[in-house]
Amino acid sequence: MTESIGFIGLGLMGQPMAMNLVKAGHPVKAFNRTRQKAEPLARAGAVIAGSPAEAARDTDIVFTIVSDTAALEEVALGKDGFLEAVRPGAVVIDSSTISPAFSRKLACLIAGKGASLLDAHYLYPDGVAAVRIGRRLGLPVVVTARGSDVNLIADLPVPRAWIARALRRAALVIAVSEQLRRRLSEQLGYPEERVEVVGNGVDRYMFQPSDRAAARVACGLPLEERIVFAAGNLVRPKRFDLLLEVLARLEPSERPLLVCAGEGSDRPRLVRQAQRAGIARRVCFVGLQAHAAMPRFYAAADAFALASDSEGCPNV
Repeated sequence: MTESIGFIGLGLMGQPMAMNLVKAGHPVKAFNRTRQKAEPLARAGAVIAGSPAEAARDTDIVFTIVSDTAALEEVALGKDGFLEAVRPGAVVIDSSTISPAFSRKLACLIAGKGASLLDAHYLYPDGVAAVRIGRRLGLPVVVTARGSDVNLIADLPVPRAWIARALRRAALVIAVSEQLRRRLSEQLGYPEERVEVVGNGVDRYMFQPSDRAAARVACGLPLEERIVFAAGNLVRPKRFDLLLEVLARLEPSERPLLVCAGEGSDRPRLVRQAQRAGIARRVCFVGLQAHAAMPRFYAAADAFALASDSEGCPNV
């Protein structure tokens, strides 16, 4: 029996996933807020739904992959949201990056309709817990390796044993990069051919070139400076200390303004490093920024810097 699929969200990650389902012979009803993104699927044989509810109605499995919590709340609970149409017994798989609180809320709402939501986008502890719950409830579970869960956590003996067990019991294993697929094989003995690679995507309608001067005004940044932008958690593996070290080595007249977005336990140490190196005036820590604000910072910069020791698939 070929499961019927409702697919909501056709960005850079969602569209190829939905296309592969169509090519595999699944009946797919797809919805995207920007309808033109759905046209390639229509040419491939998918049905284009006029609303999230229409996409979910009478389907066996509903996939959602949208930009953030607000977007998922809209397609799930807003006007013509998919929640009203999910039938009892259907499986809902959300692959969006959303707040844990809303994920739990949505799971409860769907459970109340007799459907099941599976969401395991980090192998440990999320994937381990999801597989145990799935086995207890008799449900398939998809787990996704995202980076540090394989590159760091899996180096520890106890988590490594739990992760290996979860991989063997999962219905499908996804990795966000080829490097992570190889690591799953080398580190955990999981066959590479059983891992699907689905890279992180970028919303090209949100992240695109725009007026630099206007972006700098919106971000409160100087108009005449050369700006290098860096974003990420301010923790040691992200190596913001290396960026500061490189900045300090430049001639004073050649130093750009380094703008760092993010928060973390390493911030006090980084501030002290900048002060000791005499570059405090050339470093601007702007704190944690909302997702919607990030395009302005990218547009305001002359260059972007990423110095992490390891990344599953950089998307900052």
